[in-house]
Amino acid sequence: IGLSPEGLSIAPQAARLFPEPQDFTPHLITAAKMALEKMFVEGCSYKKAGVLLAGLVPCRNFQPDLFAPSKNREKEDRLMQLLDRTNQRFGYKALKFAAEGVGTSFVRNSARTPQFTTDWSDLLTINLN
Repeated sequence: IGLSPEGLSIAPQAARLFPEPQDFTPHLITAAKMALEKMFVEGCSYKKAGVLLAGLVPCRNFQPDLFAPSKNREKEDRLMQLLDRTNQRFGYKALKFAAEGVGTSFVRNSARTPQFTTDWSDLLTINLN
């Protein structure tokens, strides 16, 4: 959601359909970046932008096309399993994709209200001494 140079409100949209179920993260990242590039309007000031992935289904439920060219499914599966095992062993996001960024989160947490009901560290403590 943003404003055009003329001051008009805009909400550009884009869609990308995969011909078959997809669970290889680099393909999903590429599709998301292509959608963002298609939606971007030069000179607009944006307040919010996002990508929604819809219609996701497990790849194991997919019957491939007999006449489609062979894909590197096994290689892609091994790569994602390696990434998952490495992150399980060394901690969340020990390995991540460059498209995820290298800095800290862009969400501003400094002004948020305490999350008393969902975060133990936000519970109010009282010292009686």
